[in-house]
Amino acid sequence: MVAEAPSGIGKTSAVLSGVLAAAIARRLRVLYLVRTHKQLDRVASELAKLSNKHPLKALIFRGRLSLCPYLDLPLLHQGPSSLDYCMALRATGKCSLYERFFDLEHLPRPGKVLDVQWLLEFSQRASVCPYEVLRAYLHSSEIVVANYLHLFSELKETFLERMGTPLGKLILVIDEAHNLPETLREAYSLELSEEEVRWCHEELKKIPPPRMLSNFLEQFIDLKRWQFPRMVIDPLHETARSGILKSIEGMISQITSMRLALGLPPTTPLVKLLLLAKLVVLLPKGSWSLLIKSSNGKRVLKFLLLDVRAFSREIFHCIASSISISGTLSPLEVYAELLGISNRRRFLHVPSPYSPSQLLVLTCKAVTTRYPKRTTGNYRKMVLKISEISRAVPLNIGVFCASYEVLQGLLDAGLQHALEKPLFIENPKSGRGELDEAIEGFKRCADRGGAVLLGVLGGRFSEGADFPGKEMSVSVIVGVPYAKPSPELEELEAFYSSLLGGRGRAFAYLLPAVRRAAQAAGRTIRSLHDRGAIVLMDYRYASPRCRRLLPSWISSRMRVVEDAPGVLAKELSFFFGVPPS
Repeated sequence: MVAEAPSGIGKTSAVLSGVLAAAIARRLRVLYLVRTHKQLDRVASELAKLSNKHPLKALIFRGRLSLCPYLDLPLLHQGPSSLDYCMALRATGKCSLYERFFDLEHLPRPGKVLDVQWLLEFSQRASVCPYEVLRAYLHSSEIVVANYLHLFSELKETFLERMGTPLGKLILVIDEAHNLPETLREAYSLELSEEEVRWCHEELKKIPPPRMLSNFLEQFIDLKRWQFPRMVIDPLHETARSGILKSIEGMISQITSMRLALGLPPTTPLVKLLLLAKLVVLLPKGSWSLLIKSSNGKRVLKFLLLDVRAFSREIFHCIASSISISGTLSPLEVYAELLGISNRRRFLHVPSPYSPSQLLVLTCKAVTTRYPKRTTGNYRKMVLKISEISRAVPLNIGVFCASYEVLQGLLDAGLQHALEKPLFIENPKSGRGELDEAIEGFKRCADRGGAVLLGVLGGRFSEGADFPGKEMSVSVIVGVPYAKPSPELEELEAFYSSLLGGRGRAFAYLLPAVRRAAQAAGRTIRSLHDRGAIVLMDYRYASPRCRRLLPSWISSRMRVVEDAPGVLAKELSFFFGVPPS
């Protein structure tokens, strides 16, 4: 099933209750997938509530790095290199926590939901690796909550083996499912710089591959073939594929073993080259592209995955049943097509339960952030409207801009001086801790006359935080957040056009922009008891192209208001029951 449901109606608890009942009745297990740690925490909270009413064994599965207590180790928490470092420590017997885990005689079963707090406390007492403890509980849990990539990547076989359950015995739930295609595309995108290619040349002299593989790799590292905008690889004969693939895997294994034995991270530019070549061999022609880009005046070779069905179609075909759910999944048929969900698929639009007194959606005429209109005069016009909204309601207001350029345009046009409330700004240079402090400061103002939170669509403020109750009563969306044209998007547009009947531009550029706007708009209403207003400050949202891509719970309530002073204040004052100032 592919389902779209309004923000704030309790999708997580409803889906969990339903799938757990179905799993028990059909003797199946549940695998619930999310994208971020915050989403893991949210599902854990809902499972804890359910476990108070019904006995269940649930596991919140986290990655190795998020659990490692060695926070002061070099390279740790810095991306793939830290995983390599962890692997090297384990391979050389230098991680005492990992070694001691295998000396444990038994593992106690925590009550109900195995959460991170219990896990870390037990692992500290026993002086063992918390990640290995977590993996040991995979096989006995009725429901496992994990990241997308534990199933939709090369981790799949090991993960399912640890669970002890084939796909045909699993009910799969994909939460915030609109994120899955792009998550897969990013996970399988690889880049090689000119410097790394030169390093590969030298390494291949030390570890010469078989002639067939050597000829194949030479195509990637011959810089004369690096012609903008893309590189073309000679067709690979079908009979050569298995031999080249076997040689690639053998070389990766050889390099990894050698480096781990020396206590070195196994990932090198040559391993990256081999992984890139492996994807080219494995995936069908037309499902990927090799782009030549420029970075700091140097060329970069990028493998771009276009057709994510290569990693999702088989899963959806083999799974016992699946639910993909989000508040911003329209059009559902396109989502299903992009992921290869064709077997027994059903579509569901959950109607909005919010009355007109709970949800107000307004679109402003004559206001836009289209590039020709990004003038000082237009930014001042938007500042006046935001100031009008802020004065009309003594509540917390979120202002989410199409880009940091637009955000800066508002600040340069005097937004900070036009507001009588505290202003909390999303700074792209700020760390996660600083941004979280800004969010908490904003929330504390909800009962003190309100504040304004200024961020960008797709940023930490608009998608990485929840604002229940009065923590954000109005969401203002400034502009349509189109991505800047790029070689990647041009390739994606061409692929979508061939797959979706010529609608490539709409689904490569417009759909992601509209979804980012809808995600931010949904920050204002997070439960059935909330009341919230959405102001779409760009007339393009009322156009048929945008409107039909917006979730129905937003588009069905949209009203276009005139471009005149006081109109927004009047609408919002009446909606929130505040006397006009």
